[in-house]
Amino acid sequence: MFALADRDLKKQEEYVELKDVFAVKVKRRRSAGQQSGGTLLGITLFQCKKKGLKLKDHAIHLNNLSVDHCEIWFKTLKELLNGFKNRPKSLKVFVNPISHKKEAHQIYLDEVAPLFKLADIQVDVTITERKGHALSILKDCSLEDYDGVVCVGGDGSVSEVAHGLLLRAQMDAGRDTDSIFTPVQAALPLGVIPAGSTDVVACSLHGIRRAVTAALHIIMECTGCCYGGRERRQTPHAGSASPALEIMVNRSHGTRDGPGRGGDASVVDHPYGHRRKRRAFS
Repeated sequence: MFALADRDLKKQEEYVELKDVFAVKVKRRRSAGQQSGGTLLGITLFQCKKKGLKLKDHAIHLNNLSVDHCEIWFKTLKELLNGFKNRPKSLKVFVNPISHKKEAHQIYLDEVAPLFKLADIQVDVTITERKGHALSILKDCSLEDYDGVVCVGGDGSVSEVAHGLLLRAQMDAGRDTDSIFTPVQAALPLGVIPAGSTDVVACSLHGIRRAVTAALHIIMECTGCCYGGRERRQTPHAGSASPALEIMVNRSHGTRDGPGRGGDASVVDHPYGHRRKRRAFS
C-alpha cells in the first residue's frame, strides 16, 4: 500500500487517471550535498493538470519503504506509460536564439527541456544560426528517427519550420513544387513553443502564450492540440482493458517526520536544475 505524502493527513481517497500521468520516478532521502543513492522512500508520479487554459506539472509522492514493492510499481507504471503510442519518444527541436528579446534558448532550457527529459523524450536540438537554417536542415535530414518536430521561437520561426516540413513532404512524394497541386500532408507533426514577440500561432493553438503549457501539450499528445495538427487514433494503455485505468491513493496513512534530521529530505531523481525537496512521510 502506498501512502500519499502530504501535510493534509485527513482520511481521503484520491483518484489519478493514468492518462494524465506522463512520468514516474524513484524517490529517495539524501543528506545535504549527497548527489546519488540514498534511502528509498517510494515513487513519484508526475501528472499533467489543467486549470483554465493552463497546463502544469504536478508531483504526487507515494511512500513505501519496501524495495520490492517500489520496483514492481515503478516497472509496471513505466510499461503502462510506454503503452501510450501517440506520445512522442524522440523529437527534433529548432530554437531561434534571436527571437523576441533573445530569450528563446533560455526559455527552452529552463521550462521545456526539463519536462522533455522528465518524460524520457530524446531530443535533437539545433540552435539556428541564420534565416533559412531550419528549412535547409529539414530538406535534407533523415526524419525517420523522430516522432515530431518542435519549434521554439516566434511566428516567423514557426512559418519557416512548417514550410520545411511541407516542402520535404512534397519532395519525398515526387511533386513538382513549382506547379499547382494538392499538397501532401507533412510526415511529422509540429509542436510550437511560444518564445516570440506576439506568438499568434501559439495563441491560436492553445489560447495562451505559455511555454510549459505548450510543452505539456506536446508530451501528452492531446487530442485537438497544436501538436500533430490532425486527429490520431487513441491507443489503449498497454496491459489495461480500459484507457480509464485509475490509481487510487489513500491519504489515511502516514505521519510527518520530525524536524532536525541533519538536513535530510525526500528527493526525486529528475532533471530539473534544482531538486524539489519535501519533508518525508513514512
